[in-house]
Amino acid sequence: MRGWLMFTVMIGVLLGFWIYKGFYTQVTAGSVEKKVLNLKQVVCTRSVASKVGTTEQSKKMNVAFVIAPKNFRDEEFYIPFKYFKEHGWCCNVFSISRECRGMLGLLVKGVLPLETLKERIDEFDLVYFAGGSGILKIYNDKAYVNIAKLAYQKGKNIAAICLAPMILAEAGVIVGKKATVFACKDSLSLLEDKQVEYVGEKIVFFTTQKGAKVFTAPGPKYAKEFAQFILRELQR
Repeated sequence: MRGWLMFTVMIGVLLGFWIYKGFYTQVTAGSVEKKVLNLKQVVCTRSVASKVGTTEQSKKMNVAFVIAPKNFRDEEFYIPFKYFKEHGWCCNVFSISRECRGMLGLLVKGVLPLETLKERIDEFDLVYFAGGSGILKIYNDKAYVNIAKLAYQKGKNIAAICLAPMILAEAGVIVGKKATVFACKDSLSLLEDKQVEYVGEKIVFFTTQKGAKVFTAPGPKYAKEFAQFILRELQR
């Protein structure tokens, strides 16, 4: 009897795991279809970059995605990346590693060295920092902080989601401003230390003195809405 009970419990546990795994796979697959993304990096010419004007062509943007080498959040990178490309925006991806692994297993290959973004910053209209737990390892890394500083100084639009606003706080980009972030002890403490006003909203943005926009969002469930909002605002 005892053996039969143990067998029944084990079957129940295995069945529960199978159901959970199926649900988990379905949810993540719906957000990030690929497990390996082999990038084909392109030169973003100014012919498709934003310029003053009203034509649709003039509103195409060049985007530099910046991700952590490990544990970036898959959806926060891939959903906006795919969405912008579908709308004709030119996208390149930068990090301190040529291969980067997401929290949910997405492997991104062919990533460009982050240091080269400093030389190419003028090519881009938007610098987008994806989030994820990996940000906790690199938010104060000079390689990332200096890119945020440079983008701000050059009057580039900047976006950061999840924990990535911590990079902007370190860089001084959002000091004295309202911003949102994935709320945890580390992120909230940093924003307070850097005199950033935390706002618990799904999207927060402001316009810089140079006319650029700085966008922040708190997490992966807003990735698609964040991308849509950014595109809409920058095409005004």
